[in-house]
Amino acid sequence: MNLEAVQTAIEGRKWMNLPMAQKAAGWIIPLGNRRILELGHMHGASTCYFAAMAQDLCGHVTTCDLPAAATMTPNLEDGLAKCGLADLVTIHRDPEGAEWRMMQMIDAGAEFDFIYIDAGHSVKCCGLMFFLAERLLRPGGMILFDDIHWSYRKGGMADVPWVRRLTEAEQTTEQVGWVWRTLVQKHPGFEYFQEDGNWGWCWKRHTELEQPAMMLTGPTEDEMQIYLDGRLPQEAQEPPKQGP
Repeated sequence: MNLEAVQTAIEGRKWMNLPMAQKAAGWIIPLGNRRILELGHMHGASTCYFAAMAQDLCGHVTTCDLPAAATMTPNLEDGLAKCGLADLVTIHRDPEGAEWRMMQMIDAGAEFDFIYIDAGHSVKCCGLMFFLAERLLRPGGMILFDDIHWSYRKGGMADVPWVRRLTEAEQTTEQVGWVWRTLVQKHPGFEYFQEDGNWGWCWKRHTELEQPAMMLTGPTEDEMQIYLDGRLPQEAQEPPKQGP
């Protein structure tokens, strides 16, 4: 199913539109990113577009959100049915959040080629999702962050009861953007950072960074003694006094 047909089937559905989907497809399809993990689907527009891309690649989409997403009108299942793509998508809705499902995926040895993060728009949630995503992403795989310039206040959520209970800083800070700039772009395991509007792209390095020998084998006795001599208080370095 082409992306234009998806647009017709789900017309007016939030939050991804056709130009955004075409831009994403320009990276996903040519690079063969067939195993797609989506974190946050809400009404399901992005999932339907990703499923169409996966269909071209004989791939599959795994998507995670909270149980409340099932009650939205329209919801993801409705969109997938209209597109005829339901068999290409596995849906997880856990009350604990996507992070818990990601933990289970890591334990099961799952691996993905492309991960889309559009959930948990706080430093706590988005930051954890990034580090979990790093464990799930294959070398050379891609992460796409949405809403790097978004805040609760900018998003028109200032009157939502639970948002009103947040501090002024939590409401006005671009928290996903902070994660993008401070955790993602400074992570040694990622490279080729690109920003496009509200999106941030990055690639996981193809090879693991070389680690110092000490980190792989542990310090020798001499190295440990040098460390202790420099770190412990002077009294702790002196030999214990002998009794009378």
